[in-house]
Amino acid sequence: MISLFSGDIIPFTVPKWLTTLVYLVASFEVGVANLPFFACLSTTHRGLGGALGLMYTLAWLIVAVWKVRCVHAMCDESLLGSVMCYQWLMWWPYFLCLGFLMFRFGIMLAREVKNRLQKNNEQVDEDEVLQSHQYRYVQTLLRRPERYTPHRHGHL
Repeated sequence: MISLFSGDIIPFTVPKWLTTLVYLVASFEVGVANLPFFACLSTTHRGLGGALGLMYTLAWLIVAVWKVRCVHAMCDESLLGSVMCYQWLMWWPYFLCLGFLMFRFGIMLAREVKNRLQKNNEQVDEDEVLQSHQYRYVQTLLRRPERYTPHRHGHL
């Protein structure tokens, strides 16, 4: 994405219309690659969005770390090698964004798990109250009816 903004996508001279097409395709690629982040953040299914977003972010983080390690392996005494030694500094904003997304998806997942456990706990409490109420109601139904003796007013 940095190469998209810096204009280093095409290293040789091509017609303007082809450059525009290449930038359009590159922008589309960035949009498609980042769509799952936004979809997971905005879904109403918070638990699923948090879990999938956490896995997707973790996958991007692993790829980014691997890429930085490969670039850093080219570090040597030459001019290009000395530039490669400090190339990882360009990646810090990217790592910070991925770290923030991992934190955000983790919070989403933790809140959803907490809400589910509380809802489940409240459901168990409601079931216990309902069962005790039903138990008392059944006991009342099974009791022998009391004999009704009509009491006449005025006569003893």
